Amino acid sequence: KMADPLSAGQGGSSFEYLAGLRMNFDKGTNEKKSKVEKYARRLRLNTAEASVSYEVSRLKTPEAGEVNTNTEEEVESTEFHSRRVFASYPHNVLWKRIECRKSGGGGGCVGFRASLERAVGTAKSEAEVINSTSSWFGVQQERYGALRVFPRNLHDKAYNEIGWFGCAFVVPSGGELKKEGESIRVSGATTVDVIVSGATLFQRERDARGSPFNSSLHEDRNIPSSRCHAALHAALKLGFDAVRSEHQKDYSELYNRTSLTLDTKSDGRHRLECEQLLTTPERVARFTRPCLHPPGSEHAHQAVNGTGPYPDTHLQQLLFNHGKYLLIAA
Repeated sequence: KMADPLSAGQGGSSFEYLAGLRMNFDKGTNEKKSKVEKYARRLRLNTAEASVSYEVSRLKTPEAGEVNTNTEEEVESTEFHSRRVFASYPHNVLWKRIECRKSGGGGGCVGFRASLERAVGTAKSEAEVINSTSSWFGVQQERYGALRVFPRNLHDKAYNEIGWFGCAFVVPSGGELKKEGESIRVSGATTVDVIVSGATLFQRERDARGSPFNSSLHEDRNIPSSRCHAALHAALKLGFDAVRSEHQKDYSELYNRTSLTLDTKSDGRHRLECEQLLTTPERVARFTRPCLHPPGSEHAHQAVNGTGPYPDTHLQQLLFNHGKYLLIAA
């Protein structure tokens, strides 16, 4: 959304997003009889990895004529959902791992429909299911989905803009995989890896010392496609753990070059206990106010000992680290 105004300027612009990965997740059966609990969203600044976790309780539906005398609705099953995502600079891929398992060994519950789309300009989207018998870029997987998006006139030599190509692999563990139009559908999987990459015709020449001295556009219009698929192929061959480890090593070398520690006037132990009770937006809202015990506790709405009214210096440190994260990500 924020990228749209930047890419809509007259005569071109310096920034333009390549494509969007659209994922429509299944809401499951018995939607009205379920509840979501323990939702948590995190961004780990020291590893540049974002994550989401939550639980979905499927409530038991009474049989016809059955009267439920319990004051609380009975839970039939619970689904444990988690998603992790990071962007690896060394591998030129964005990797998203989606996991879902049912309680009692009930199998997988990841289900969604995914597509690569581009709203700006004239683009074409494609989807394909690849079997192990296929030699498509040599990736050794039993069955996975491939998504592509590119300009309709990519191979037209009169095409004066920077040629680009977006691609993604959808690799499920268990469940079903099929093609639906320009999308890939996954259902009943325990784990799904979605790996995304992109490339353009832009190239930068370097001298003998490796320093860039000239930029140009490659004449071969097939370069973006081959670069994009090569990145996916290499990343998938290494696997999630190896790519994630190399990404964290590359990122931490920059992130750990600086650190900031600010003193606090309040008791550090109580301060830490306070911060663990609050989300980051809540800490921002009470930046210079005491931390209160949560509702329902023995000392509800009373100030935690030694927590105010002093500024939350740990939040200031967090802001500094978030600035480092944004600078490295840029």
